[in-house]
Amino acid sequence: MSFRGRSTGRGASPRSRPSLLAPLLALGGIGAGAGLLLARLVGDVHGKPLFEDEAVSGLIAARPLPELIETVMWERGGGPLHFVLSHATLAVDSSPYALRWLSVVFALAALPLCWDVGRRVGGPVAGAVTALVAASSSFLLVYGTFARMYTLYVFAAALAIDLFLVAKERRRGRWAFAAALAAWLLPAIHPYGAFLVAAEAAVALWLWRGRPLRPALPALAVVLAMVPFAVA
Repeated sequence: MSFRGRSTGRGASPRSRPSLLAPLLALGGIGAGAGLLLARLVGDVHGKPLFEDEAVSGLIAARPLPELIETVMWERGGGPLHFVLSHATLAVDSSPYALRWLSVVFALAALPLCWDVGRRVGGPVAGAVTALVAASSSFLLVYGTFARMYTLYVFAAALAIDLFLVAKERRRGRWAFAAALAAWLLPAIHPYGAFLVAAEAAVALWLWRGRPLRPALPALAVVLAMVPFAVA
């Protein structure tokens, strides 16, 4: 008597069952990291004195939007995205602590992206470790409540690297376009974003060599959209 091809619904192979390891590691790494960050940062939002750089950031963000962009790009030579987000935040809550909470939000939002980067590179365990390392880093612990663009930059960098890895795996024009859009955020936040963009561009050109140029044209258009930041 043969049971080949017959399913009884019992005794299924362990390989046929969805593994719970990856979701558990994701919840553990991201959850523990978020708990660590919140425990460290919440008290600092109102507990630390306001620094001069935070005050300057808030004063610029409180200006009318056209004036804000002109000041940031053509007088300061920086990326305006954080100031635009700060402008929207101050429209809801005009206290300087609102901008610190904005930094906390992006510090927390970076953790799932760090987990996914680690997972794509080395598996679920590496993803959990990556999220915990990011959460316990002195960078996020110090700048997680600083009312400037630093945690937003960490979030955007993790997003850019994550989508770059997806585009590398799938080798499709739409994913290259998505990765390019994420990379555009970097110089829109801080001029030093150009370094990561240049590194990604060099790797992308190497990987895309010999392939048709047409599917990559939308991504190249996004690169051209970075020119104003370079000029500024």
